[in-house]
Amino acid sequence: MTELGEFLKEKREEFGWDLEEVQARTKIQKRYLQAIEEGNYSDLPGAFYARAFIKSYSEVLGLEPDQVFQQFESDLPKPKQEAVDLPSRTEHTRAKRTSEREKKSSILPAILIGLFLVVLVAGIWAISVWHRRVMMKKKMEILMNKWQL
Repeated sequence: MTELGEFLKEKREEFGWDLEEVQARTKIQKRYLQAIEEGNYSDLPGAFYARAFIKSYSEVLGLEPDQVFQQFESDLPKPKQEAVDLPSRTEHTRAKRTSEREKKSSILPAILIGLFLVVLVAGIWAISVWHRRVMMKKKMEILMNKWQL
């Protein structure tokens, strides 16, 4: 058991709480709380979570997490420095251009369909107007022929 684990356990017991009570208040699983108290940080999902759980546990007990971290710094799990491969600026720019092209290419069919519909509606309207004029002309011719007789 680490000094930090003993300290947190003593504070918890001063409140008269068991691990189930702390679990209910922190939403941290009991097995993780027990691992913290026993100093078994390898049972936790990782150093980041260990520190986050200790912070929540400290806050529930009315402690200042920063002070707890300073006081028990040697007991705390050290976060691992992981090398992260970041894409080069060229790759990022290329990916950005590709996504822009994809956006443009997905917009083009919509524009063409919209244009087609406008032309179709305009064509139907033009044929309708032309048809009305032809019919009016025929009616006028029929009326004119009747008057001339």
